[in-house]
Amino acid sequence: MARLRIRLEPNEAMRINRVALDADRLVYILAAEKHIEYPKGKSRIAYIGTTKKGIQRLTSSVAYRAGDILYHRQGIYSFTAYIVTCTPLQRVKTWHKLERALLLTFRDEYRDVPICNNHGSKMKRTDEDRYFTTDRLKRILAQFS
Repeated sequence: MARLRIRLEPNEAMRINRVALDADRLVYILAAEKHIEYPKGKSRIAYIGTTKKGIQRLTSSVAYRAGDILYHRQGIYSFTAYIVTCTPLQRVKTWHKLERALLLTFRDEYRDVPICNNHGSKMKRTDEDRYFTTDRLKRILAQFS
């Protein structure tokens, strides 16, 4: 019987750093290596999500969305997960507020939600402006555009 050939892939499959372990309640952005067309411009952002279970939910979301981002979008061969956190407040789910604020700001900027987001297209603003400045949200999104 012939020996099997072993091949080591030169590119990383996943990289996790300490930031992902430090917070349980967080928002994450999945950004593709190339720009994605939206009705009003281009952005690398493919998904904005939230979790209160920390890195376990983040890794399962990456695995779940990988097929949609990599195989159904022509020319995209990799994407990266970025973590966005905010100051916690008592009796306020700030990570939910941050996700909503980022989705609403993205929709305002590009006239659509990220390609892998199912919710957010009909979302209405509530009290997100009390917690976050629009300028800071736009600067975060601009880092991936």
